[in-house]
Amino acid sequence: MGINPRGLVPCLVHDGQVHIESNDIILHLERAFPIPRLISVGGEGNVASLLKHEDDLHLAMRTVTFRFLFPPSPKPRMSSDALRRYASTGSGTVLGKKDPHIGREIAYWADFEAHGIPDGAVQQSVRRLHAAFVEIDTTLASHSYIGGANLSVLDIAWFVYVHRLTLSGYPLARLHASLNEWYQRLGMLPQIAREVTIPADLEGPIMARQTDLRASGQDLESICHL
Repeated sequence: MGINPRGLVPCLVHDGQVHIESNDIILHLERAFPIPRLISVGGEGNVASLLKHEDDLHLAMRTVTFRFLFPPSPKPRMSSDALRRYASTGSGTVLGKKDPHIGREIAYWADFEAHGIPDGAVQQSVRRLHAAFVEIDTTLASHSYIGGANLSVLDIAWFVYVHRLTLSGYPLARLHASLNEWYQRLGMLPQIAREVTIPADLEGPIMARQTDLRASGQDLESICHL
């Protein structure tokens, strides 16, 4: 909390400056280390807005992940004591202003521990992600990459979302042919493949979780009517 007042990762400290959001870190790294170039010259403003669109779907992705990827836990993932410590530790400010992010995090976790993730919340989250994927799929039908002809930070950021949703049981190949081709192509790059390889001790439980959900009709496709 002393480094990142939001108490989250990733967090980057570089040249004495703290960068606390994933996409802010991506943009900072591109400015600090522009080779290889992952944002076209003059395109940073447009990329920043497109990254914000991706970031706005963060809670939707979390909701889907918690419901379909992680097995139920007999213990609270975030206890009331942990939430109280989270609320009272750190400055509670970002760039000198009161940070509303902490309040949203506390509300999310409190509701999750009290009620779990109902079907309606999952359906709403998947609808939002599906709409975003439709837009990207349309772009990729005529371009090799999301930003055009070259690999960019947009591809890196969105690959993570597509990968996570696919692991959660989303029928990517059936719904978005161009996006799936892009996903398979990028997934073969060594730089990406090594980052998303699932450790052996987690791969089995993840696959077993999906098998159990399908057997009980509680998988993502069934719940979200896909």
